[in-house]
Amino acid sequence: MILKDLATIPSAFRDRIEKVKQVNLRVINTSIIIQNPHIMLSSGKYSQEILFLGEVDPDTSIKIYCSCPSFNYEFAHILNDNECLLHSQRFKIAVRKTPQEKNQKNILTGCKHCITAAQFIQKKIDRFQKIYKEKLNDNINIR
Repeated sequence: MILKDLATIPSAFRDRIEKVKQVNLRVINTSIIIQNPHIMLSSGKYSQEILFLGEVDPDTSIKIYCSCPSFNYEFAHILNDNECLLHSQRFKIAVRKTPQEKNQKNILTGCKHCITAAQFIQKKIDRFQKIYKEKLNDNINIR
C-alpha cells in the first residue's frame, strides 16, 4: 500500500466520506525508525501511526496502525496479509481470519482515522519531507 492509495476512500466505503471529514488530527511525534520516516498522530482518543518504507512521498510504500476498534475488526487482517500492518503483534486474533460482517471483500484500506491521516500528510507533504530531510541530516552529522 502506498500513501496516496490510503488517502483515497475505496468505493465500497463511500458511505464513510462524511465520517472521514469529521476526524480531527494532530501530529504527536515524528521520528526515524531504521532510516524510515515515522509519523504518530492523534484523533482524540485513538492514535495513528504511518511508517514510510523509504522517503516521504505519496508513492512510497507504508505500514499503518490505528488503536480504534474498527481498524482491529475490519482492516488488520487484510493489512497484515499484504505486509502493511504496523505492530502486527498487537493483532494476534484479528489477523487470523477475514472479518465476518465488515470488509468481507478484504479491501486494502484503513479506518477513517488512517484515511484522514494519509490525506493530512499528503496535503502537507512538503512540510513532512523537509522535517525528515533535516532529521536524516542530523542523524548523519551525529555519527
